[in-house]
Amino acid sequence: KLESDVASSMNTLYQSMRIGLQLMHPLIPYITEDLWQRLPHPSGVPVHILDSLMPTAAELSPWVSDEVDIQKSALHSIASYVPIHVQCSTQLCKMIIAR
Repeated sequence: KLESDVASSMNTLYQSMRIGLQLMHPLIPYITEDLWQRLPHPSGVPVHILDSLMPTAAELSPWVSDEVDIQKSALHSIASYVPIHVQCSTQLCKMIIAR
């Protein structure tokens, strides 16, 4: 039982790192590429992050919850008081701001 728990935890950590790096890559490409190179690459996973596909909605859905919406709402409230002007050019960025 303990070995299967460890394997499950390692898989969850790997998937979280992989998806997180893919989502951050448009914002910080050099850092995410360096971290991507340090991850193990099972067969079928590209060696370079630029060659990988962005995560699908199905891959992201396990992490979406009401708590995420509450946190996002709080961040939007805080951001409305901070005079930061960010130019949003990616489709993902526009989708996040639109929600």
